Amino acid sequence: MSNVPNVIRNDHKNMDHGFASPYMISYLTPPPDLALKEGKVELEIDLPLLDKPQESRRDRVEIYYKTLTRPGSDKWMLLVNGFSSSVKLWDYQLAHLLRNGYNLVLFDLLGQGNSSKPTDVQYTIAAQVKILEKLVEETPLRDQKFFLTGISAGGMIAQTYALENQEKLKALCLLATAPKVDGRLSFSQEIQRIYLQNPNLTDREKISYCAYFLMEHIFSDIFFRKFKPVIYGIIENNINNNTVGTYLGALSSVDDFDVIDKLPSLQIPTLIFTGLHDKTIETHHGIKLNRLIPNSKRYVLKGVHASHTFIVELFETFNEVFTTELARIDQFEPSTMPVHVENSYFQEYPTDDGPSFDF
Repeated sequence: MSNVPNVIRNDHKNMDHGFASPYMISYLTPPPDLALKEGKVELEIDLPLLDKPQESRRDRVEIYYKTLTRPGSDKWMLLVNGFSSSVKLWDYQLAHLLRNGYNLVLFDLLGQGNSSKPTDVQYTIAAQVKILEKLVEETPLRDQKFFLTGISAGGMIAQTYALENQEKLKALCLLATAPKVDGRLSFSQEIQRIYLQNPNLTDREKISYCAYFLMEHIFSDIFFRKFKPVIYGIIENNINNNTVGTYLGALSSVDDFDVIDKLPSLQIPTLIFTGLHDKTIETHHGIKLNRLIPNSKRYVLKGVHASHTFIVELFETFNEVFTTELARIDQFEPSTMPVHVENSYFQEYPTDDGPSFDF
């Protein structure tokens, strides 16, 4: 273990800076020359029926997206959300990425946020990839190579898109994701289906059980001790933004996800980030990705907040390491030796009532 590279940050309090502090307000505030454009793209896609997967329905859907740009920025990144979230998931990355010269494209996946939420159908990976392709056509991404970043289930969508469109990408960035759905991850989906298909529960109760289950797994134990009221707020937002149909549609999208045999053909630079204490997609999935993708490098975030949502709980540390590595992507050197990323600062005591955010 003594030969494992370490990146140690001594000045990152992450969530313990205090979310009402001048430092945090400044950190999370986008540059004043930001240009924001919002819109929707329309497309027709075939979606398998939930109760008869061998049959499909053709739906016309609208996908909400927004672009964030700055004068003089010439790098582009497309961000892909995880399960049961929205563009709000990236709130703790946006300002930092913009300050570092990235123009951004964000969007709500099918079934999320302000995008269409068809019922009784599966939101398949194939459909979500078609949505990505449509977004690339309709935005400035069509004119240059771009960085593709996906987290959790969004990382699975990103892997599939990258395998089919390598020539369009500058690099692939995979956060808290896996090359195959199996083991504990598959079992957790079974548990959520038990809730969703229970005839003795109301729809709100079904969604509530799933939301509580999801939050318990994606955040660290210490986050629950410090910011429990925040957890309840996120749960309420999750309940209000989802239906039984969107949950079932999203769960079914990755049921048979498995790109293990295909990943060795991926030649673009690939950054893989995992949290040491991720209870949803454990770090061994990152090891597998690193060994399967020949041109890849793996980073393991350590510390009490290194959960599935390290982009929130360890946002300051993740953001700095992430942009530092992207800045030297042209000199990228793949490695199967992990890089450990940790803080000397121990995050334990809250400095105020905590953050205000939702997914």
